[in-house]
Amino acid sequence: MSVTAYFLKAFDRTLQSVSLPDGKAQIETIIRLIGCKQLDIAKVDGHFVFCERGLADGMPCVTVIDGYLEPIAGNLIITGTDEDEEIINPSAPIQAFAERITLVHPVIDPVFLTGSGSRRCRFHLRMHDCRPTVIAKLN
Repeated sequence: MSVTAYFLKAFDRTLQSVSLPDGKAQIETIIRLIGCKQLDIAKVDGHFVFCERGLADGMPCVTVIDGYLEPIAGNLIITGTDEDEEIINPSAPIQAFAERITLVHPVIDPVFLTGSGSRRCRFHLRMHDCRPTVIAKLN
């Protein structure tokens, strides 16, 4: 029997439902979807959040989840969990979970300077945060 999970593609800023198979293939599917080498699990209000282990230099964005103190890097898989800590369907609807997620990413704006007859370009860096877009189920 398959389990429904939510797949956050952080760089694309999308959240969608996916089906996870049973057994050993379940963790292998999570690792493949996230695209990680080392898997980490955070617990957030009765849900498992599977993610790449640790924050590292050169991240294109980070994810902040209401109710969890640390930022998380990379793609995520969100599942429910039962009292035996088995993976089950999430208890919150996907839209409700999307409203708890903030994606933070850098934006580079060009700034053109003029003077002494020449035009130079510099860059202004700012941080932008947004909610993920919920899209149709991925099979």
